[in-house]
Amino acid sequence: MNNLSTLTGNALVVLGLAVALSALSYAHWEAREQRISLHVALRAWPCQISCDAGVLLVSAGLLVSSRSLWERVVWGACAFVYIVVGARQRFLERGNVGS
Repeated sequence: MNNLSTLTGNALVVLGLAVALSALSYAHWEAREQRISLHVALRAWPCQISCDAGVLLVSAGLLVSSRSLWERVVWGACAFVYIVVGARQRFLERGNVGS
């Protein structure tokens, strides 16, 4: 069972890194094509969703492949905090909550 969880975790990490890297690469290409700054291209909704998915896949992979309980707690907490902060930021960007 340990080998299966390690294999699954490493596959999720590699997939997450690939998703994030492809999002960054696409944003770089789009910025060059549209002659806008990379910052503007990275703020686009598809790029943000892809990067978020990549980070969460990496966190999930590290959570699954961790051997000790404290590592699992740390990676689970990191993923949870990332989700909460990201959701709050999106909520604030829509103007639903005052500053």
